[in-house]
Amino acid sequence: MDAREEFIASQQKYSDGRQNDRQDAMERRAISQLLTAVGFKGSRKWVFKKGLTWFWTEQYPDMPVPFIARHIEKWSFDELFTRFTKTPVYEAIQDAEDAFDSYRVGAVFHAGRLGEMVIHNMVNASVGKRIVIPCHRDTYIIEPYKGFLVWLLDIWGPMGGPLEA
Repeated sequence: MDAREEFIASQQKYSDGRQNDRQDAMERRAISQLLTAVGFKGSRKWVFKKGLTWFWTEQYPDMPVPFIARHIEKWSFDELFTRFTKTPVYEAIQDAEDAFDSYRVGAVFHAGRLGEMVIHNMVNASVGKRIVIPCHRDTYIIEPYKGFLVWLLDIWGPMGGPLEA
């Protein structure tokens, strides 16, 4: 491997590491907002280590809309209406469908100045402003994550007991 190839490989490794760090930070923000919404008072470190997928599949399997968090590097609102199935937002919801054994799923992502948003496929599941995107046989909803958490806790009720480490 010559010097140029080594440099390209090192830049790719650096870029992959940064992407992983951003993904971890996005998941920590999503978990933190979720735990704040439910009034969780304990240590969050062990929940951060386990991750959102563990949180839903192991801790609360009866959750009506399990979701994942994804760091999305580049996307635009225009693409949501012109080439939705080619966007990283669509890839995130597809990852959520693959991660859970549930038809109703969601994915939290950061939307710049709008803050954290969630895309999900529960059409009648929102309160407030939202974007509705019909796609093939499904309809997806994009809305603020905090508003989604309010709706979710209203229909699901209080969490089924305290989290245990």
